[in-house]
Amino acid sequence: PTRPESAILNELSLNIKAGKTIALVGPSGSGKSTIIQLVQRLYDPVSGRITVNGYDLRDYNLSYLRRKLVPVSQEPTLFDATIWENIAYGLDPLEVTQERIVGAAKLANIHDFIISLPKGYNEPCGEFGAQLSGGQKQRIAIARALIRKPSILLLDESVQLALENAAKGVTCLVIAHRLSTIQNADEIFVIVAGQIVERGNHNQLLQREGLYYNMCHRQITE
Repeated sequence: PTRPESAILNELSLNIKAGKTIALVGPSGSGKSTIIQLVQRLYDPVSGRITVNGYDLRDYNLSYLRRKLVPVSQEPTLFDATIWENIAYGLDPLEVTQERIVGAAKLANIHDFIISLPKGYNEPCGEFGAQLSGGQKQRIAIARALIRKPSILLLDESVQLALENAAKGVTCLVIAHRLSTIQNADEIFVIVAGQIVERGNHNQLLQREGLYYNMCHRQITE
C-alpha cells in the first residue's frame, strides 16, 4: 500500500460466488486496487483473512496461486515478439497448440483482428506492443490470461466485449472506471474510503439513485 501506516480497508467483507463477475467501483484511493493486490497476495492483510474455496489464501502454494489467479492490468505488458509468442508467454512449449492459442484469442475477441494482419499470429507486436492500439494490447493480454485456464481473472478496466466472453465460467473481479464496461456484472460493489457503501447489479443501483447513479449520470454527461 502507498500508506502502510494507514488502514486502507475498514471492516470490508466480500462473498464472491464461483463463475460470477464482480465489479469494484469508487473514487480514486477508495481501496479497489488494494483488494486486487491482496487477492494476488502481493501482501497479506494485517487483520482478517481472504479465503478461496474455504481455504485461507496464505495456505496455498504461491506458484499455484499465481497460475489460478491471473491479472490483466489497464496497461498490459507485451513483449517485442509475435502475437503468438505473447499469448503463449510463460507456458511450457509442449502445452501450446494452435487450438489453444486460437481458442483463447476468440474468447478475447481478438482473433478476427489477428487473422486480418499480413502475418496473422506471426505478426510482431513491437517493443511494448507499439504496433498495436491500447484495446488490441489488452485483448491479447486477456487471451494470454485465458489460455492458462484461470480460476479467477483479475481485470482492471477491461474492454467490454472481451470481458463479456472472458467472464463465461470464470470468476472475474473487475476494477472499473468506465461504468459502461460493467453493466452486465452479476454484482457491483461501490467502495468509498475502504468501505462498501452500495451493492447490487447495475439496474438495482440505478433504481436507488445513490452514489452509483450519480457516477453513471456524471459519466454520461461528460
